[in-house]
Amino acid sequence: MDRLVTLRSALQLRRSDYSYTVAELNQFLNDAYSDIWRRKKWSLGRRTHTFWTSVPVTTVPGAGNLSATFTQGRRTASLAADPAIPTLWGKTILVDSRPYRIQNISSDGRVWALDQPYAGTTGAQDVRVLNDEWALPRDAEDVVSVALVQGSSRRWEIKGKSPEVLEQRSYDAEGLPREFATIRKEAVPAPKTAPPVAVDTAAGTGPGTGTYLTWISFVDKQSGAESALSPSRSNPITNGNLWNVTLTATEGRQDFLLRLYRSADAGSDPFLVSETAGITGTVALDATDQYLGEPAPMGPSTQFLRLWPVPNSIEQIQVLYHAGWQRLSADEDRVVWGPQFAGVVLDGAEARMLEAADEQGRANQARARFEGGIQSMRKKDRANTAETIPMARRAQRTRARVTGTVESWNTS
Repeated sequence: MDRLVTLRSALQLRRSDYSYTVAELNQFLNDAYSDIWRRKKWSLGRRTHTFWTSVPVTTVPGAGNLSATFTQGRRTASLAADPAIPTLWGKTILVDSRPYRIQNISSDGRVWALDQPYAGTTGAQDVRVLNDEWALPRDAEDVVSVALVQGSSRRWEIKGKSPEVLEQRSYDAEGLPREFATIRKEAVPAPKTAPPVAVDTAAGTGPGTGTYLTWISFVDKQSGAESALSPSRSNPITNGNLWNVTLTATEGRQDFLLRLYRSADAGSDPFLVSETAGITGTVALDATDQYLGEPAPMGPSTQFLRLWPVPNSIEQIQVLYHAGWQRLSADEDRVVWGPQFAGVVLDGAEARMLEAADEQGRANQARARFEGGIQSMRKKDRANTAETIPMARRAQRTRARVTGTVESWNTS
């Protein structure tokens, strides 16, 4: 009863005297579902995200691929060779104790575009690449708490601060992170080219006969940030063999790894196949539909967690966050509250359906049932998430203010 396809059928029965399209019924249901989700921070919306930090990268003039030459007044830096350190795009670097951000990378990886003119002495300079920002899941709406995990029995709370406070901290302070802030920054650029057509290997076992769509995305190896999807490619697979997709420099981009997605059941929704180990690579289309990975996110990563001091060791970080509302689109998508409160979603959808038909009397009755159902849901939801850290809401590279640091738990 909590699947979209069954909800849609039940909603149509409530107005059997009028025939609605699938799209119209889905819209009524999603409007009600969204309304309920935004009424409070439901405990079922709480999620955990875990990642590992990366250490800063240091070089000195003439030593290794990262040796860089700067010219006073110019917004570029040239390197002796491809640094081969995914990913540098968007990272903060320290040069002569001053912070700069790398805004772009050339196709050979040997030229950096900086966010501001270089102010130091012309010539080869020491470079310190900081890894202090990590992408949050794209469904993250509020960060509840952040902890440093060391072993099975040591868990240290990292205090939440406003981004304005962290901006006052020293860039060259390193150690175990003690503070964090949520920030919003520019998204990883999306691939402009669709993946190539899959090629039959004449051996092995693949997904089976059918026409499948494939997509690719770019991924920041350090932060985990992912771009939006590329244009799609249609792949007519004519047998049960293993088929490969070989991603070259044409599809790839200097500095990023690649993820390949494909549709399932000859449909149009993308699901993860695999990630390459470098900026190019071959990905096997060997998994049948039931072994595909998670569905592709709807948009690129723009929400990040910034840690201070800059981690100087590889550490495990655990983030407790509250997820935002996710639209019901596939027939098998389910409301998070399960069958118990699926009827509340139906009542809200019915109220909207009747309001659209200007039947206010019947709509008011459905609305009353809807509001009563939400009150019942509130009583059964025991977590108190009043003290949370809201995400930034505005455009790129804006900041969020912190209203609290730790969730209060109701154990009664």
